Amino acid sequence: MNIPFILARALVFVINIYTYIMLATCLLSWFVSPMSKVMQFLHALCEPIVAPFRSLSMKLSASMNLPIDLSFLFAYFALQILSSLLMRLMWMLA
Repeated sequence: MNIPFILARALVFVINIYTYIMLATCLLSWFVSPMSKVMQFLHALCEPIVAPFRSLSMKLSASMNLPIDLSFLFAYFALQILSSLLMRLMWMLA
């Protein structure tokens, strides 16, 4: 195996773990207080990826009168697209 293949595979693994953390954060936000230590920790993990999508989400929500924050969904889709592109790269390198 070559180094770029190993790096791409490791990055896909990290992206997959990160998407699970994001999904857990979204689901737990319905049941757990945002002031709990667990939610603060999960939010701190997710915020670096979600924050860039927040302005896009707020613009879309304001224009469509939606009362929900879609930034997690946009970040999730972006990570899935990145993972898919890396998987294709891995197949080309193999």
